Amino acid sequence: MAITYLARLTFLTNAPSTEEAQVATAQDADAPRVEGEWAVLATARDRYTEWSTLHSKNRAAVVQLIAKTDGHEHILQSSTAQGAVTPEAT
Repeated sequence: MAITYLARLTFLTNAPSTEEAQVATAQDADAPRVEGEWAVLATARDRYTEWSTLHSKNRAAVVQLIAKTDGHEHILQSSTAQGAVTPEAT
């Protein structure tokens, strides 16, 4: 069971007003998206930090750091114009 790490940048065309809704919408949105996938968490975290900083004022941008195992994704962190969110463990 290999784990890979993704940094994903999504631009929402109709961004919801709340941060939680933006993060949820970004997961399923059919919107412009850029992502990279790495075997090393530190590399994905560096890209997440870079994208979060570059797009911190863009209300349509949602940046996510994701762990992917056997095709299942788990959001580790998300960042929007309102700030960063670390989802609670489920």
